[in-house]
Amino acid sequence: MGRRLRQAGRKTTVVQLKLKLADFTLLTRQTTLHEATDDGQAIYRAASALLLAEKLKQKVRLTGVSAQSLVGEGGQLPLFDSDRRTGRLNAALDHIHDKFGSAALTTADLHETPTRKRE
Repeated sequence: MGRRLRQAGRKTTVVQLKLKLADFTLLTRQTTLHEATDDGQAIYRAASALLLAEKLKQKVRLTGVSAQSLVGEGGQLPLFDSDRRTGRLNAALDHIHDKFGSAALTTADLHETPTRKRE
């Protein structure tokens, strides 16, 4: 999602999580970020926190994450330098994905190992 935001020249300030449960009940939760971002890891962490906060008693049929309250890139500059480093990292990741495909590279927290399989 971060890559698509960067391609569109947008950042998000709100991350929304949708869950469809086994009985087709639809839950929608959202969180407002401290600052606008186009960083996929920041969006992932926000969506994960929303999911972990839910006490699910049923199986989940469908999940969705969306970016809300989009803003242009010309916002306030960050106080600390870490945002520039993240921007360079995301640009490198985008370049690798453009050249080799979206499955060429993933982060360690999403990588499956023989001892850790997704359920």
